[in-house]
This record gives sequence, C-alpha cells and structure tokens, in this order.
Amino acid sequence: MKQIISRLGFKVWATAVPVFRFNKIAVLLALIFLAVVAAGCGETAVPTPPPIPASTPIPTDAAAPRDGRTLSLDVTEAADNDFDAALQRAKAVGVTAVTLTVYWDEIETEPGVHNPNPNWLEIANLYYPTQEVAVSLTISVIDTNNLRLPSDLAGQPFDDPAVIGRFNSLFDLASSPHWQQNDF
Repeated sequence: MKQIISRLGFKVWATAVPVFRFNKIAVLLALIFLAVVAAGCGETAVPTPPPIPASTPIPTDAAAPRDGRTLSLDVTEAADNDFDAALQRAKAVGVTAVTLTVYWDEIETEPGVHNPNPNWLEIANLYYPTQEVAVSLTISVIDTNNLRLPSDLAGQPFDDPAVIGRFNSLFDLASSPHWQQNDF
C-alpha cells in the first residue's frame, strides 16, 4: 500500500490495482460466444404443431366384427415353455390362424418319401383344430442363405423340371385329404 496525500490534505492509502487491457478481437469473440449461448437458451423458432383432431373412440367393451378378416401370428413358446398359454394369449387378442413353416428337406427325407422327424405337420393337424385355429402352412426351400432342397436335388436350379415336379407333388400331398388324415 502506498500513502498518498490528497489535494485536500488528507492522507489516503491506496493500493495498485492492475488495469486490464482488452484485445479487441478477444472482446469480439467473447461477445459472439455469449450471443450464441443466449440464442441457444431461448425458445426455438419451431412452431407448435396444431392439435390432433379427436377421432371416434374405439369401444373397449366389445371387439370390432371380423368381417371375414383373419389375423395370423407366428406363435412360439413363451419364456415359461407353456405353448398352450402363449396360444391362448394370442387368441385373446384376436388371432384366428397361426403360421407353420417347415423345410422341404425335413419333410421329404428321401426322393418321394415324406417322413419328417419331428412330424410338425401331423402335430399341427392334431393340435390346432382342437384349438379352433387355422394353420397357414409354408413349405420353405430357402432358410436365410441355405437351400433346403432334398439331397438328391441339391445343386439343381429351381426351374429344373425335376425340382418343379417334386415340389408340386409335395404341395399336392400337403393340400390333399392325406394332410387331414395324418397319412404321410
């Protein structure tokens, strides 16, 4: 501290206070930064969307009539391994059909011999009618990136007459009364 005598004769004690000198560029950058921060803290310029008009409420006391529609779902076992409970839950939300995918090479185990193990077609034919659920059957020839043709047809193109003829025979069998009589 330094003692200073004022013009009026009083003793005044003063300390040296550093004086900051501001660089004009630094001040300009600081002002720009503050302007950006202030703009980001305010409300956005995005307008509020108009309210969605009210629609006719869906009745909760009764389901809408099916009007010939079918709701199909691929029902699998639940976490507790209770397939029956999983199917009942699906039926409770309106499912009237399930999908069943089987692979051609698992059905036709030898040329012209249909001996799947397990026989998902027979199991489905025994189970689903008792549940009053229809089955949408898919006989798949491709599984992701694997061809699922019977071994004697492996390597043949899909448009080969032998492949087409054998698949048509399998399709005819699956859609015939043999399917319903479990006679594979």
